Amino acid sequence: MTTTKRRDDSAIAEGLARWLTHHQDLSDLTVTGLHRPSTGYSSETVIVDAAWSADGIQRTKSLVIRMAPPVVGTFANYDLVPQWQAQAAVA
Repeated sequence: MTTTKRRDDSAIAEGLARWLTHHQDLSDLTVTGLHRPSTGYSSETVIVDAAWSADGIQRTKSLVIRMAPPVVGTFANYDLVPQWQAQAAVA
């Protein structure tokens, strides 16, 4: 089962580009190739390609973005930090 309400793809790409630019100190970052794998009600997941240049070299990286669903999903209170901590501990 997948969630029926989703965020706008262009809004996700623009917001992620702004966030990465600010938090990674990148000036020419673009986010493209947004893809949505099948997911359930517990989160909204998108896969994107990020591109930027550093030291005159073009760089690219695929990223998996996991967000709380835009409407109430499986969990009443959605907190990604404990989920990330559990995944990091298992890794």
